[in-house]
Amino acid sequence: MLIPRTLSRLSRQAIQYQSVRCMGAPGLGEVLAHPTFEERVANSGASMDNMPTPQGDFATEFNKRQSKHNMHLLGAIAFFIGTCVWGYQYDAFDWGIVKPELPPINIYDHIPEHDADADKEIMEEMAAAVRAFKSAQE
Repeated sequence: MLIPRTLSRLSRQAIQYQSVRCMGAPGLGEVLAHPTFEERVANSGASMDNMPTPQGDFATEFNKRQSKHNMHLLGAIAFFIGTCVWGYQYDAFDWGIVKPELPPINIYDHIPEHDADADKEIMEEMAAAVRAFKSAQE
């Protein structure tokens, strides 16, 4: 409850000081006169009469500005096309147009050759050990 009341007091004070800031404070020995709203606006320069008015033809200025913007656009498009041509000539970009033929990759190159005969001998030894174990169990 205290904060909204404080904010409303501050905002009222800001509004009171606004007109003083625009007009200026009275000097020593001057009497503070209370001017009307119109006088304050005229003295502060904050009226529509003090706003700048357009001079000249709008269409000619607009066309001049648009032609400059169009030249910038054409320059950007030309630069883009030049960059694309340069990239194509020097093969700097992957355009994704042609799929390159890659050599086949053998993923088993790092594995040494397997000795099938040694595997066969090991399996026969294991089978003989299993048969011996089964015959001992009976």
